[in-house]
Amino acid sequence: MRNLIRHLKVELNENHPEMLRRIAADFLTAYEPARQDPSLANVYDALEAGFQNNETTGAELQQLLTTFSGSLTAFQESSNDFMNEVIASIHAQVAHFGLDTLPELVTFFQEVHLELAVATYPAEYIAISQLLEKMEPVLTDEIMKKTDLTKVRSYVTELYRSVKSAQIAGVPLSVGANETLNICENKLTATDADRDDYRDVMDLLRGVRFEG
Repeated sequence: MRNLIRHLKVELNENHPEMLRRIAADFLTAYEPARQDPSLANVYDALEAGFQNNETTGAELQQLLTTFSGSLTAFQESSNDFMNEVIASIHAQVAHFGLDTLPELVTFFQEVHLELAVATYPAEYIAISQLLEKMEPVLTDEIMKKTDLTKVRSYVTELYRSVKSAQIAGVPLSVGANETLNICENKLTATDADRDDYRDVMDLLRGVRFEG
């Protein structure tokens, strides 16, 4: 529906160049965070160039806007596909640890799916990503409290390996990451590691940031 409204706004203002420029400015501002997305990169650059060129006619700007508007469906579909994959992965993990009936997590997944159902703007997808990030400590805490030590170890070790793999692949990490990962490895390989040790590893891993 939002995409249809955008398309109608462009069509209804074909004889009003100033209004078309306002619509173009709104598009460029709203979708700037996603300008490098493969589905938008070319049409975004073209619209930006046309908008910045004072010699662009109303008809030319309308064509640029129509093309840009037509690309938004592909952007939305690719964004939804990616987010759905992430959510499905998290849900599978929750089910694996037998936590899929936990009220807090049930509510969380309902909220995320509702947000995703209406998302079209980059800012809305960013907000959903932030929701997913906020859920991680809740999930981790429940795993630490309600699953056996073997599953706790498996969960924490898998997270550690993900960060370690990124480091090996050359992904830039925050200052001190090498030392932090060495400490994590020592704790994970200790034969007498307990829940407190695994909590320590999780706290350490949260301090590692991807810089690139």
